[in-house]
Amino acid sequence: MKTLLKYFLISAFICLTSCSGNEDESMLPHSLSNKSIENDTNYKNLLFNGPDAFDQVPWPVNYEIWGESIPIPGDHTLTGPNPVLDELNDFKDYVSNVPLTLEVSSTGGSWYKRYKYTFTNRSQESMHVDAAVFMFVGPKNTSGERHVSILNNVDGHGHPQQDFVEVPLGNGADSYYIARLVFHDVPEAKRTLTPGSSLVYMIGFPMNPFSSPYGISVENSMKTVRFIADLSGNKNEDLVRKYGTKRYTN
Repeated sequence: MKTLLKYFLISAFICLTSCSGNEDESMLPHSLSNKSIENDTNYKNLLFNGPDAFDQVPWPVNYEIWGESIPIPGDHTLTGPNPVLDELNDFKDYVSNVPLTLEVSSTGGSWYKRYKYTFTNRSQESMHVDAAVFMFVGPKNTSGERHVSILNNVDGHGHPQQDFVEVPLGNGADSYYIARLVFHDVPEAKRTLTPGSSLVYMIGFPMNPFSSPYGISVENSMKTVRFIADLSGNKNEDLVRKYGTKRYTN
């Protein structure tokens, strides 16, 4: 009888331990299902909808005239498949390392659509978006239209540039897009998100209503978004090298 009771207590303890572990994992802000980026420092601060607070190293240079936030690099060429293809299941919703609230909308008709990603600074602190990396899944075959603007400036936004790559997915309908935001001749105020102001990234896609599948929806695209601000001053250089971007100017 004592042996049976001891066996029951041990079994109950093992069950409680394993169950609590699974519950904790399901509560994580992102799911590292294949552990491919578990030790990547660029992702250690990513939280669902972004954290409530952040620390960011300010940039000392104001490149308002004839300046550029990141000098034009050589194109980063990969020797094998893009590693982002191994990360498609690592995140199940929008994540960021800064407190940005995201809204995604679309305009256009059956043959052409624009997806609009609006990031709003919900904190009480200003943040710069120099060298921020924006990643998302959208319909394949971009038309080349990629527009960046900061909405706290009514007089324009200078000459934004991007280190950019499109990675086609295997479903024949969608691609993974990776862009590092770069600014040229842009004063500090126009690359800074003050509390309540927004950054808008808009991209256009040619669509074919007669093809199947049609392309990822706005709602599902939002769940794939990663916004990684440059917090340390390293300009997210390791990310553009990792994913093999090339510079697209103005």
